[in-house]
Amino acid sequence: MKRVIVRALAAIGLVPARRYHEASRRATELTRDRDEWKKRATKLARRERTLEQQAHELERQLKKMQRQARPIADGDLTVVQTRLTETERALTLAREHLNAIEVKLEILEGAANVLDARTRTQVIGSTAG
Repeated sequence: MKRVIVRALAAIGLVPARRYHEASRRATELTRDRDEWKKRATKLARRERTLEQQAHELERQLKKMQRQARPIADGDLTVVQTRLTETERALTLAREHLNAIEVKLEILEGAANVLDARTRTQVIGSTAG
């Protein structure tokens, strides 16, 4: 009997308060998660820019050292090449993390939008009725 009443009310846009509050809580939770992922993405984007700058600086230093007239000690060149390789690895890892976070953000944002649209439809239906 309760199901019949709930379905009848749902047909005119009304939902039980418990369901509405649960949907609102979930929407708030998803929004909070989305915001947290956005913060992480921003931090990783900054880190990526820093690593790119470091990589460019190391490349510039390496080219400068190679152009110098004096013979370059093998140790100096090896150190710079090692640092460049490590920086490139860190940059690649940061880009992968950033891409993963962006995908997660898009998923969370889509879920929040769907839930928000459903909740608004139900609330508008209940206030119009």
